[in-house]
Amino acid sequence: MAFLQKKLNKTDTTEKLTVPSEWLGNIFPYPARGQDKVQFEVSLISLSDKSTIKSYPLVLSTRSTGYLKPVLQSKEWLKFVRETGVKMGDTIHIRKLDDGQIQVVIEYDFDKE
Repeated sequence: MAFLQKKLNKTDTTEKLTVPSEWLGNIFPYPARGQDKVQFEVSLISLSDKSTIKSYPLVLSTRSTGYLKPVLQSKEWLKFVRETGVKMGDTIHIRKLDDGQIQVVIEYDFDKE
């Protein structure tokens, strides 16, 4: 199982989620050869009982040449942001299970406001 986390910044909560390139292949799938986008689902998981709260389709895009600069595209990502209420300063924990399922757990920063 792969596990990564990211503290959300302003861009992550108002535009798109910038994804560290080392997450490609480790957590998120690479786009198919000759493509610059890939769609996949993530499951929002409850901390208390580890059950799935809701699944979200997300689209990861990269540049086609040079540095990949991966991002989760705004339309799908911002729906996730609105529905979960994540804000700048919150931390998302993303893990990929051995069966390929991608799960997200949100750590809300209650001290920020």
